[in-house]
Amino acid sequence: MTRRAGREGADLPTPGRLRIRFSLPRDRAALGALGHPPAIAAVLSPALSTRVAWAIGGVEARGIVAEETPAGAILGSVQFVRARRDTGTWMFGHWRVAPPRRREGIGRRLIAEGLRLLPRIRRLYSYVDWGNEISILAHRRLGFEVSGPIAGRASLRALSTIGPAAPPGRLRETSGEDGPVLLELYRRAMGPLWFSLFPGDDSFSEALGAGSEGPPLALLGAVRRGRARTFSVQVDDRPSAAFLVVRGAIEEATLYADPGRCDGSLLAKVALRLLALGAPRDLEMELRGLGRALLEAPGPIAARVLMGMPDVSLLAPEARSPS
Repeated sequence: MTRRAGREGADLPTPGRLRIRFSLPRDRAALGALGHPPAIAAVLSPALSTRVAWAIGGVEARGIVAEETPAGAILGSVQFVRARRDTGTWMFGHWRVAPPRRREGIGRRLIAEGLRLLPRIRRLYSYVDWGNEISILAHRRLGFEVSGPIAGRASLRALSTIGPAAPPGRLRETSGEDGPVLLELYRRAMGPLWFSLFPGDDSFSEALGAGSEGPPLALLGAVRRGRARTFSVQVDDRPSAAFLVVRGAIEEATLYADPGRCDGSLLAKVALRLLALGAPRDLEMELRGLGRALLEAPGPIAARVLMGMPDVSLLAPEARSPS
C-alpha cells in the first residue's frame, strides 16, 4: 500500500486497487475479522464438498468478496443464492463493508461486479430488517423496489397474547378445490413485487414453491422435512383471512395472510389453535402478509422488508461504475 500526505503533513495510507472476486475457503479468517460469525464465514467460503452437497439438494450459492490489493485485506462481502426452482431469480445476503471503508462505493461494486461474475442472474432480491432505514435507502439507491406486505416471525407463546382470541378461530385442512382461493391469498400476502421476481406462476402449488423466503444461511442449512399440510384459517363468516402451511408434527408453520385482515387477533387465534394441536410454545411461526400498522407499536414480531429488482439490467448506472 502506498502512502500520501495528510492535511498536517503526516503520511496516511492510500487505498490500493479493489478486486472483486469469488470467495475461497482461505478467506474465512478475514471474513471473521470483517464481523461475520464463524458459521456465516464458512457459508460464504464453503469447501468443495459442501458446495457439492448443496448442488445435490438443488441449491447454488456463491460468495463474493472485495479484496484490496496488494495488501490482500478483505473489505466487503456478499452472497448470492439461487432460488430452488427459477435459475434466473437469486437472493443475496451477508452484504457487509468494513466500517472504516463505508461510503466509498464498495457495497455498490460488490453487487454490480457480482452480477457480472454471475451473468445468469436476471432478477435479484433481499430482505432488510424492519426499521433499518439506512439499508433500505442503500438498496433503493441501487434501483431496488420495496414491497408493501411485510414478512416476519414470532414464537407461538408471544403471538398467543398479542390480541383478543375470542371468538376462537378455526382451521380446516384444504383440498384441491381450494387452489384458486389459496393462490389469491398468497398473492395478497406476498405482494406484486414478489410475483414480478417469480413471473409465470399460474397455480398455487407452483407459486408456493417459487423460491426461498428465508435468509441464505437458513436455505443452505435446510434439509428435507415432513409432508406439508395446508389449512384454511376462518375467523368469522367471511371468506378465509389466511392459510397456514405446517410440516411434520407441527415442526414448522408459515402463515400467509391478507394484509388488510391480519391483526393481533388473527395471529393470536392461529397461535392458540396450533398450541391446542400440540405445537411447542417456543415454535417460531413464519408470517407473510403483515401490514405496517401491526408493526407501528413495539411487539414480539421480528419483521423484514422485501427489496427486489425484477430486472438487474436496470441497476442504477452509478452502481456500475468502479468507485
